[in-house]
Amino acid sequence: MMIIAKYLNDVGINCILDATFNREDSRMKVKEKLKLDHMQIVECSCPEEIAISRLESRKNDYSDATVSVYQNMKKIHEPVMADHVTVDTTLAPEDNVRKIADYISKRLV
Repeated sequence: MMIIAKYLNDVGINCILDATFNREDSRMKVKEKLKLDHMQIVECSCPEEIAISRLESRKNDYSDATVSVYQNMKKIHEPVMADHVTVDTTLAPEDNVRKIADYISKRLV
C-alpha cells in the first residue's frame, strides 16, 4: 500500500490510505515516508457494540479483522494529536462525505 501511495503522490495523484494507524508515530511515519506536504487524517468511530456486531457479522470478506483483533488494537490505540476530522460511521455515508469534504476544503485554501 505504501509503495503504491508513494508512486501516486510522486506523480501528483491524491489517494486514500484505508488502514488502521493506531499509533501517532505510525501516522507521522506515513507523512515522512511519502514526503507529503498535505495529509488529511479522517478518524472513523462508532460505539464499541456496533463495531463488534459488524465484525461478528462478516462472512467471506478479505479483511482479517476479528473481535480479538479489534480488542488488541483498542489496547494500543493512541488519540490522534494532529489536526483531523472524526466521523461517526453509524451516520449516513453522505453526511460523513460532506463533513470530510468541508474539512478538507477549509484546509486547502
